[in-house]
Amino acid sequence: MKKISLKKYGIVNSVIIILCVVCLLFNSLIVSQDALKIISPNIGMAYVLNFLFGCQGELGKLGTMSGDLVFNHGQWWRLFIHIFLHVGVIHMVLNMMALIVLGKYIERKLGSIKYGLYFIGISVLDALIISLIYPNNMSAGASGGIFGVIGVAFVMKLMK
Repeated sequence: MKKISLKKYGIVNSVIIILCVVCLLFNSLIVSQDALKIISPNIGMAYVLNFLFGCQGELGKLGTMSGDLVFNHGQWWRLFIHIFLHVGVIHMVLNMMALIVLGKYIERKLGSIKYGLYFIGISVLDALIISLIYPNNMSAGASGGIFGVIGVAFVMKLMK
């Protein structure tokens, strides 16, 4: 059996992917019955739809990014938690594919610590900027950090 190495995809990327998968599973399974009934009267189908396209779980309620909740209610953890939450498996898979393809390259070039700091820093900065523009919107996902990493890749390519 072939051994899967975290270093192959980058240590930071691997940790991000693992956290995203765990959060998605937790958020898809720990859902109130009322939220599921809104999605579909068939509970089984509601769980499937929430897994594919939703963010109705308890972790989503506690961690999605909201400028109002961060600035007016002091829920600062949302700046970090939203990075690992995704609005369904399709959203998460697309983000993780971008990390696997591009993130591992940049992590090798910059080093894990520097890459991790860039990714988290850009993700938090993105959340702050978006929440100032749209304070009442809820958001989730690693897209801000991924686009920031793409920007870092372009800068690295230009500096060659």
